[in-house]
Amino acid sequence: MVMATNEEIDFVSGLDVIRYDNLVGCDSMAYKFDLGRDLWLNRSRFTVLQREYLDLSHLESFLDRSKEIGLGGVKHGVVTSMPFRAQQVRAKKHRWGGCMSSLCFRMSKEKQPTLILQSRVTYITYMGGCDLALCHVIA
Repeated sequence: MVMATNEEIDFVSGLDVIRYDNLVGCDSMAYKFDLGRDLWLNRSRFTVLQREYLDLSHLESFLDRSKEIGLGGVKHGVVTSMPFRAQQVRAKKHRWGGCMSSLCFRMSKEKQPTLILQSRVTYITYMGGCDLALCHVIA
């Protein structure tokens, strides 16, 4: 986003710069980021994020299915997913739904576990850090 050219930017306003259809990846789930120090978020903000998005009965089932895939207990190519809890419509800012929509897990041909976050939107410089922290904890 920081290195995007004018042609790659989809929308600019006084507060936001938007770029659609991003695919971001990493080679490792090593997460060395301090939400408090680096984003000035307090501990309760991460707790609120978990409560808003995670349905624990779905999470436990997702983790069990992911473990079975990861241990090779299924045919190659099997993918499992877990929807995040639908946000209750609260005021104008949540009328389009929650930011994160689901997680998927698969095992690559090279036996590399892959966790995929599907998101409607994220603020990379702010709440994106919390989104990634949640993925790190689940991974």
